[in-house]
Amino acid sequence: MSLLAKRWPLAAGLIALALGATLSATDGLPWLPWVALPLGGLLWTYAARWERTEDVRFLTVLVVTLALFLSFAWRGSVPWSYLSRTYATILVYAIFTLGLSLQFAYCGLINFGHVASMALGAYALSLVTGQLPNPEEVTWLLSVLVGLVGWATLSMALWERLDWHKGLRALAMLAALVPVTWLFGNIWTLVLGVTSPNYVGGILTGLILAVGWSYLIGIPTLRLRDDYLAIVTIAAAEILRIIIRNEDTWTRGSAGILSIPFPLTWLRDLVDPIIRGAGVNVSVVLAALLAIALVGWLLNRLVKSPWGRLIKAVGDDEDAAEGIGAPVVSLKMQVLALGSAVAAISGVMLTWQNLAINPALFKPVPTFYAWAILILGGLGSLRGVVAGSAIFWAIWQAPRWMDLSTIGLTLGSQRVAALQIMLVGLLLMIVVVVKPEGLFGSREEMEVME
Repeated sequence: MSLLAKRWPLAAGLIALALGATLSATDGLPWLPWVALPLGGLLWTYAARWERTEDVRFLTVLVVTLALFLSFAWRGSVPWSYLSRTYATILVYAIFTLGLSLQFAYCGLINFGHVASMALGAYALSLVTGQLPNPEEVTWLLSVLVGLVGWATLSMALWERLDWHKGLRALAMLAALVPVTWLFGNIWTLVLGVTSPNYVGGILTGLILAVGWSYLIGIPTLRLRDDYLAIVTIAAAEILRIIIRNEDTWTRGSAGILSIPFPLTWLRDLVDPIIRGAGVNVSVVLAALLAIALVGWLLNRLVKSPWGRLIKAVGDDEDAAEGIGAPVVSLKMQVLALGSAVAAISGVMLTWQNLAINPALFKPVPTFYAWAILILGGLGSLRGVVAGSAIFWAIWQAPRWMDLSTIGLTLGSQRVAALQIMLVGLLLMIVVVVKPEGLFGSREEMEVME
């Protein structure tokens, strides 16, 4: 096992080469995996001898996955549109997984309904900026919801600070419901009416609604054990999706919202003449890189702060953390809310990537994509999240370009999805057995969590 643990990159490269041999040779680059994968395995193995091991390994993953995507799609010229869209998807899911990584890797929260926060971010932006026939009604609805979130935040902040009987506190909070919601709602109506389309207002609305969603889920469940949170989150996410799918007045039901305006038109117009058809995707890639940099910097600062040490203590041993006086439930709520807000940012990026959304995009599947990315990349690592997303989508895309007739197999288009799941599952099993902490995770952190 120790030999396998040391040489697993080379073994994985040889397995991937067997799959690469099935790539169609028609005007493509089927030879590229034969060069990129062994070299990538060698670089990964011998990077341990260099000073900046993690940086070398991270760049190796990005370059090898780029080579794989080129080998999939090359048809005589660089497939810029395909590459830019694929890397936009990688970055969108990297942002999405960052929120989940914060919740699980640091605080031990098992969230199987993470996609609900992505949906809220996407729909909030679409409702604020989309060309809808009832903008006044939409503004009123979103302002009321934001007002409710503001009231809930104020109530939770004051609950532990007021030295009153619980009954009096509850009555005071209920009495403040209407005036506080009205005040915050009116302020937000002014914010949403500043410009049209109000991209900043749409993004902030998505973040606030995602935080409010975490309150709705967290208040009744965070005092329970993690199994209950997992069950409640996946059920609540499905309830939200079904409500969106069946609501016609604001969300347009199963048809979704179309023709959503794009904010970076100047960048799209600059890129399109150079790389035809890739303007929007390149713009989303740049916006997502900026978002990852900002979110990663913020989360890194937070987890290294005293607050970060407290949430790690809660994740490591909840009872011990409570014994030293840590406000366990409050800390869990803060982590759940912050992770949900990060997922809402990924919903914004997804909306700009597609310029249209519908409820089918927010089935439970994206959440489990994020879990797979988290396992592949490693817990609590920004590099791991990005690298895990790149590897996941490389494996996911591969069956679309395979010509299995070269090895005597023929699969119809309906079975490609099954092959995708099989390949990802096989990779996850290899990672769990050989490197359970993930590619960029810490074995020490893994042992503490166990």
